[in-house]
Amino acid sequence: MHTRSVAHSTWFRRYTPRPDAEFQAVCFPHAGGAASYYRDWAHAFPARIEVLVAQYPAREDRLPDDPVHDLHRLADLAAEDLLRTADRPCVLFGHSMGALVAYEVALRMQRAGRTPARLFASAQNAPGRRPTGEPVHASDDALVRELREMGGTDDAITANPELLELLLPGMRSDYRAVDAYRPRTGTALTCPVTVLYGDADPYVDPSHASAWAEATTADTDCVRFDGGHFYLRDRQADLLTAIADRTPLRDRTHM
Repeated sequence: MHTRSVAHSTWFRRYTPRPDAEFQAVCFPHAGGAASYYRDWAHAFPARIEVLVAQYPAREDRLPDDPVHDLHRLADLAAEDLLRTADRPCVLFGHSMGALVAYEVALRMQRAGRTPARLFASAQNAPGRRPTGEPVHASDDALVRELREMGGTDDAITANPELLELLLPGMRSDYRAVDAYRPRTGTALTCPVTVLYGDADPYVDPSHASAWAEATTADTDCVRFDGGHFYLRDRQADLLTAIADRTPLRDRTHM
């Protein structure tokens, strides 16, 4: 059972409260993903890091909420909630679509004077460097096929027509938002960026991933893992170590 954040957040779930933690790691799921995907992370990090996970509209306990079809609007709403509820310095982690959401949220936090200590961009090309192709939301069959190929959705969901009927609107809105997303020019992040990706990920071009360096005036580094688009399932321990090692022990400049 999840615990609501201090200010009763609509957007963020805190499965394992750690009131004495110095940092909060704020996670943004992939397209079609939900907060529960990161439930295990809440107790797997060192005690100095508390995990908050974004719960997008139209899934799990937010299933009745209308989906958001625009990634900038999604970031607006998530950032507004996070700025109100996050009560400690934070790092942002986003996987796949979540990396773009986390990037846009980081920009909004920066404009509000609450720049995150670091952005972790996982399994995603740099903003504006996405591969082209037929939008997967063109049909439900194409969307389900994409979900199966990527491997981030439980087979029990994609094989259940009744469950899919409930979940497809949220999934469809995510892919529509990614397809339509274009970064706005003129502002760069001032926090460091760490790029994480699987060496067999067909959706990530290493040269496009390294172009995240263009999104910030601070340092960037890349960490490559064995695996595909969802390398984090099999390499969770290594991934969390990489994040924890890059989360400062103490940082009063981002308070």
